Amino acid sequence: MRVSQRLDQSTLEYTLFSNGMFMDYVTSPRVPTPLTISVPVWIDLENNFAAIPGDGEGVVAMIHTSDIGRFVAAVLDLSQWEKRYHLMGDSLSINDMRTFAPRS
Repeated sequence: MRVSQRLDQSTLEYTLFSNGMFMDYVTSPRVPTPLTISVPVWIDLENNFAAIPGDGEGVVAMIHTSDIGRFVAAVLDLSQWEKRYHLMGDSLSINDMRTFAPRS
């Protein structure tokens, strides 16, 4: 049984947060991040390398970890929670992410 199904059967008030990829992994080290480990996903800015899946036009939802913290803190102040919140700071194609890469 899924956790959300078990929660529905309980008397607990809860909400689920769904977020896209952590933007920290794409923009680090140029944008500060609270993450202690920055694992490159498919774009490695430090080594000027990208492995673009498909044609690069697939859209990815992203959010920075600091934005997630602010959003969750704001939800805690609401009198009633929705069952699910979708967090997205930005969405862009994988090809558009190359704007984060250094220019030659």
